[in-house]
Amino acid sequence: MLPSRVVLLAGVLATLLSSAPLSAAARSASAGEEALPREQDSVRVRRLTFSGARNGQAALSPDGSRIAFVSNRDGSWQVWTIGREGREPRRVTTFDGALGGPAFTPDGTAVLFYSSTPDGYRIFEAPAHGGEPTLLPPLNAEAFRPRPSPAGELLVLDLVLPDDDGGHDIHVMRRSTGESTRLTTHPGYDSDARWSPDGTSIVFHSDRGSGEYRTQFYRMTARGEDLHPIPAGPAGNGYPAWSPDGTCIVYTSRLDGEPDLWVVGADGSDPRRLTYHPGFDGDPVWDPRGGAILFATDRFEGEELAWLQLDPAIA
Repeated sequence: MLPSRVVLLAGVLATLLSSAPLSAAARSASAGEEALPREQDSVRVRRLTFSGARNGQAALSPDGSRIAFVSNRDGSWQVWTIGREGREPRRVTTFDGALGGPAFTPDGTAVLFYSSTPDGYRIFEAPAHGGEPTLLPPLNAEAFRPRPSPAGELLVLDLVLPDDDGGHDIHVMRRSTGESTRLTTHPGYDSDARWSPDGTSIVFHSDRGSGEYRTQFYRMTARGEDLHPIPAGPAGNGYPAWSPDGTCIVYTSRLDGEPDLWVVGADGSDPRRLTYHPGFDGDPVWDPRGGAILFATDRFEGEELAWLQLDPAIA
């Protein structure tokens, strides 16, 4: 990251978050916990769904107008879409098995997701307004969490190949042909990869760390080169998602045992805590319009989607 971008990131985070950088000393001091009192969560968090069920794994359409997510509000896990203000919920799928990982195509007309089948987990594409889903390649591997590249021709996803003994690795696949390139070869769990907004980098989380919560997230080029961890703190960190300008990454961390939302520079600089909820705050994704983060939380009945407001202009 160029020096000017570092200065810009520091200024933006200081304005939006109004909290001091989390140093090792701050983590050990009680004042560090009080930089953002828990009471402020209710002011800065705006509830989006009111189903009383479990909702999560949200993804926003490229223009930010619609949200795809998974929910069991009708008694089984399905993919749904809803407007950014919580209106017009639409059920996209009618599957019987487990499913997850929805993501919009770059034109916003369709939703990609994975679902269990008699042959294992496979990738599907369905119209965003609902309709018959289409099975996508690969057909010879367990496939999870497809994310289209900004241009739309490529998918990044985690695959379990037949001879890999259950290990998840990150692959890039061409949608038109199903031809894939393997980017990681970790024997454990590499998952939930996301493209940078310019399509040149990929972040993902992995269990190749150490400690009670082993997950950490990593960055590499779109070709799988220059693989390195993002030094975002010692606790189990995962589920990274880029800011619209590519300068920041929002993620979850288990510093206190339960997951909360944090943000860090894309180069690993200046990690800062966003939420202090004693339960579950997770599945974060940045609003493509900027100024807010959408996430799942159990601070309401069930597990609902909510907006974390980073800009007073976003209401």
